[in-house]
Amino acid sequence: LAAGLWLAEPQQQSFHAPRPSPPTYEFYPFSDFTSYDLGSQFALIGQGLNNNLLTDKPLYMLFLTILHLVGGQSVRIVISLQVLVLAIFPVMLFLIGREIHSRGAGILVALLAIFKERNAIAAVLDIQVSHAKLMMTEVPIALLISVSVLLLIKWTKRDSLSFASLPFWVGGTIGAAVLMRANAFALLPLALLTPFLARARSDWNWRRALALAASA
Repeated sequence: LAAGLWLAEPQQQSFHAPRPSPPTYEFYPFSDFTSYDLGSQFALIGQGLNNNLLTDKPLYMLFLTILHLVGGQSVRIVISLQVLVLAIFPVMLFLIGREIHSRGAGILVALLAIFKERNAIAAVLDIQVSHAKLMMTEVPIALLISVSVLLLIKWTKRDSLSFASLPFWVGGTIGAAVLMRANAFALLPLALLTPFLARARSDWNWRRALALAASA
């Protein structure tokens, strides 16, 4: 549903994609959009991500490199592939909502995210926001953060001995998020608190433990 609605919504001109341009009349990169795609192009010709220069978003450049390997140099195809991947985001929100509250809550949150993103694509000329059809990191980092949060919730609710690999998955997803966008470091304190929250759940309901940690 998410991928279908987002792909069906025509891309509008914006600061980062000013207009369809020759020779193929696609929305070619501009501004940050350009730097990320150029970084991936260097990798495609064997010169390393971003020509082996320092970048704070190496994972996104690697992601674009993979998309280019699959979809070639057509911006339209690469963006379509990106949308297919980012459409996992509402699924993650559904799973988080189901874990925290109920299946109905998960469906509601997922639908809100789907239509919010569709509106962002449609209204980008009037409201300058990042969306799934731009080569920007905001939506990909939201996907990685949602995966991290889902794993953290599962960690607090499961027997740690039965799910001993969960901390490694949490660390891996947070590490990937940091390589996508550095402000994902904000997840680290929450991850460090999680073992204590999981311990607290053995005595109290896990939601009460989360409330206790938040108030502290």
